[in-house]
Amino acid sequence: MKTILVVDDERGVTELLADILGDEGYRVITALDGAEGLRLAEARQPDLIISDVMMPKLDGRGLVHAIRAHPQLRDTPVVLMSAGYAERGELAGKISEFVPKPFSITQIIEVVADLLS
Repeated sequence: MKTILVVDDERGVTELLADILGDEGYRVITALDGAEGLRLAEARQPDLIISDVMMPKLDGRGLVHAIRAHPQLRDTPVVLMSAGYAERGELAGKISEFVPKPFSITQIIEVVADLLS
């Protein structure tokens, strides 16, 4: 069973994605900020990370940079999501996909399935 880490400071988003992806057969762990997300990523070594961009303590951009610098995590696919951040340029080559919020359930399922296939 593939493990997905969902990092978002909105509990409703993490719960929604945990339910959706859990129903698709994935094991889902969640974090409510980037610092907690990085700790969980290091401890659990997920197969995929989905993260919001704008979060307290460590934002999504910082999380991506920390993941890419980490020897055991550097190849982990990362999906960033945001309602207010749409520029991928600075993260080109560092993220696997960008999903604008609000996202559709179908879109998330397709992105995850594609990256984990």
